[in-house]
Amino acid sequence: MSRLGWVVGLVATLLLTACRQQQRPLPAASANPYEVLVMGDVDSLVSHMLSVPMASLPQREPMFDVRQVDSARFKGKLLLARNVVVVRWNRKWQGKPSLHIERDRHAQPQLIVCVDVGSADDLKQFIATNQQRVRQLLVTNEYLSAILQLQRKHSVRSGSLIDSMFHHTVLLPADMTYHKVGKDFLWLSNNAAQGMQNLCVYTLSGTDNQPSERMDSVLKANMKGETDRMYMRTVARSMIKENVSIGRQSCQLQRGLWEMVGDAMGGPLVRRVVKDSVAGKSLVLDAFVYAPEMGKRNKMREMEAVLLTVKRK
Repeated sequence: MSRLGWVVGLVATLLLTACRQQQRPLPAASANPYEVLVMGDVDSLVSHMLSVPMASLPQREPMFDVRQVDSARFKGKLLLARNVVVVRWNRKWQGKPSLHIERDRHAQPQLIVCVDVGSADDLKQFIATNQQRVRQLLVTNEYLSAILQLQRKHSVRSGSLIDSMFHHTVLLPADMTYHKVGKDFLWLSNNAAQGMQNLCVYTLSGTDNQPSERMDSVLKANMKGETDRMYMRTVARSMIKENVSIGRQSCQLQRGLWEMVGDAMGGPLVRRVVKDSVAGKSLVLDAFVYAPEMGKRNKMREMEAVLLTVKRK
């Protein structure tokens, strides 16, 4: 199985498990992407934990949009919320703060994270040691939701073009149909007037770790501006690496910023390098957004989910 072919398998497993546990199909989870329903919070401790800035964006944007709701109101449409964090208070609680996870209870895909505490100090202790884990659980659930949507509706034409050129499959949003072909290079875009999403796919010889200068040289040759003196490159000092895990599998993403040399254009970029030992090459996928008029978090997160669908044909 390809390195990330497991994504589709994992989603299918979750679907089958939910079907066995339910006599009838669950409704689709609702809420906006990266929105979290929070109950039982005190002094906005959980809200602050979820509202830390997302990394590698040109402007400050929170990782999640938080909605605090009283537990008595958790009914009706709110039961379908995709991401829920519940702090359960028990003053007789004697043990350490604990975390419990429940999936697809009222909707699908749904993640309910329950935190059992006995005091505000317990909650502070829990957040100090588990905040990264909680945020990653919620991000992963959003990835799964986005991948399910891509499976249901994606650009068949663009996917076929990637397959024919690079012998890998990628699920792209249905509106990403614009493309430009170069030598071992493909640029795909939704070509939108607002919220432009883009994906550059290209190969480099060898499977060793590739220096960023090699990627930038490919972008310089293929992503020109109005003149040859204008070209795209990454902002080297901005690039960071992050290991992304879903289930038992993981891959590495590189996040940072891109800019157009000679022009006032730029934005966030996320990169994935897939080592293709069969071909003796490295497949590089650069997903980036140009959206000066709006927030970029959700557009970038959607492109990150796209990169998690890559698999060798």
